[in-house]
Amino acid sequence: MERHPSIVWTPCVAHCIDLMLEDIGKIPWVQRCVERARNVCKFVYNHSWVLALMRQYTEQKELHRPGITRFATNFLTLQSMLRSKPPLRCMIVGEEWSSSSYATTPAGIEMADCIFDEQGFWVPCDEIVKFVKPLVVLLQVADGDKPAMGYIYEGMDRAKEAIKFVYGADESKYGPIWEIIDRRWHHQLNRPIHAAAYYLNPAFRFIPSFKADAEVLNGLYAIMEKMGPAGTSQIDLFRELQMFSDAQGETFSRPIAKHARTTMMPDHWWNFFGPETPNVQKLAIRILSQPCSASGCERNWSMFEHIHSKRRNRLSVEKMNDLIFVHYNLRLRMRKNATVDMSPIILDEVDLEAEWANENQTAPGTPTAVFSDDDIDWIDQVDIEAEAVAMAEEEQRT
Repeated sequence: MERHPSIVWTPCVAHCIDLMLEDIGKIPWVQRCVERARNVCKFVYNHSWVLALMRQYTEQKELHRPGITRFATNFLTLQSMLRSKPPLRCMIVGEEWSSSSYATTPAGIEMADCIFDEQGFWVPCDEIVKFVKPLVVLLQVADGDKPAMGYIYEGMDRAKEAIKFVYGADESKYGPIWEIIDRRWHHQLNRPIHAAAYYLNPAFRFIPSFKADAEVLNGLYAIMEKMGPAGTSQIDLFRELQMFSDAQGETFSRPIAKHARTTMMPDHWWNFFGPETPNVQKLAIRILSQPCSASGCERNWSMFEHIHSKRRNRLSVEKMNDLIFVHYNLRLRMRKNATVDMSPIILDEVDLEAEWANENQTAPGTPTAVFSDDDIDWIDQVDIEAEAVAMAEEEQRT
């Protein structure tokens, strides 16, 4: 930035949001709930007979759902367990479980106690899922395939308001969560480029709740000074910016341009409807077409480390090179086959139930070949011989 004045640096949004979630995960009662859920998952997934029984009751739905980050995994798994609460209870009171040897083991008893602990486990589990969901939605937006620079500023405000709504505007409850978010936001993530992207995003600029306060305007002006097209005076930029803000001119005032504000990605919108303001158009496209997360780059850079993980640390050099070759080419094929999607990001309609890109995914219909490090926390290494003996004893008993 010192060498190139027009360059703007901003931290990875996905990483910063994940740090917020990790800080939330350190709250004692949240940590206890996650730890109990982790113990249940470890017991279920480390015993084939228990896992098969669980899948029978949940209709093949999984408890453990790996996410793109550690706490996203925690949240998605808590959400999945909450949805499977009735089947899990039916399983524990069922004859198959009651008559099995697993029901009398310390881990089995601990799992049963957890599943029937309404106030100690399910109530805090439900609370965590409700107040963490807005941040996980924003994490998914930041880590998605579409450039999300124009959505972070508004998304963070909406996430905070959603958390406030969950607690019925009780400041004693939502206050500590806001404190964690604000500490990361103000000291690390909040940068002028996010404010400028918020102002230039037509999906937000023309809604009644739009706020052009001092922070937003100062961020916009700072970015205009640093990233404005070379040879363009600030007066010309402000004149064109005024046309955009007032929706003046033949293009901005057209019904199709007004309709497309919320039906197109903001950089595409500027490409189609911004020719009357060429300088602001160039600036807006330059800002709004940028990704705001480094996760995609990190996944490519760490492919060797990803393949050579804790669970696959005895691979020969040739085998590891072959896996990397296949893994990388599957990603290239997915990218080639993907269709261009010009639809915008709609913060209120992000679907966490849809498949979220994670480091275990390769291509549709392709079995997972590697494990992420986050899975190690939720699923222990299984002693194959001991598990085989336990399964044989259980078959003889039943």
